[in-house]
Amino acid sequence: MRFNPPPNWPVEPGFTPPRGWEPDPAWPRPPAGWRTWLPDEPHVVLRRDQLRAAAVLGAGEAVALAGVIGAAVAALRGESWLGWVVLAVLGVAVTVVGVRKLRGVRLDGAPRPGRGLRWALAVATSVVVVVGVGAGAVVVQTALLEPTDGTCAVVDEYVHLVLCVAPHDVVVERSIDDPACCPQDLAAWVPGYWYSLHDDGWVCLLDAHLEAPDGSVVAG
Repeated sequence: MRFNPPPNWPVEPGFTPPRGWEPDPAWPRPPAGWRTWLPDEPHVVLRRDQLRAAAVLGAGEAVALAGVIGAAVAALRGESWLGWVVLAVLGVAVTVVGVRKLRGVRLDGAPRPGRGLRWALAVATSVVVVVGVGAGAVVVQTALLEPTDGTCAVVDEYVHLVLCVAPHDVVVERSIDDPACCPQDLAAWVPGYWYSLHDDGWVCLLDAHLEAPDGSVVAG
């Protein structure tokens, strides 16, 4: 709504009353039938809806970016990345809502967004796509790891496979069925998850660095 002061009120052009404002009782009465509040002009409404849609789009892209980065970092640390992936998917869904809102406002007759807004949306989308592809590759490659010769891993309560480009504690020598087959008690248990291709199993470690953060030794 926009303020439409009567012509006999002493207010400056463009004046918008703050919340709780009331006219001075000493001012003349408005002309009969005068409406002091009018609906916003259509172009003002469309512009406001356009900015709201852009804000939804930007928020979705920010959430998606946080999700993919968090998933990649978790994968590189040998931690669960599933929650981060869910967050990224949620961000993508919000982004789609924002895109549809922008398209709807445009079809309703809104003017083309300004150059600054277009550039901001284009840059943000490009960053999300590039980072998303890179982070997704890290997550997929981690999920595809097998406990075979040369695979790197981190150690906590168990052994978790990670890409060798990430900080790691041990290197898998081979998979084994019996922990006793591994010399020097360097056998460790590798849990399998539903999102990984490998099953639970024992491995023989090539590196002797087996101390977990609490000082305990992870061995069979």
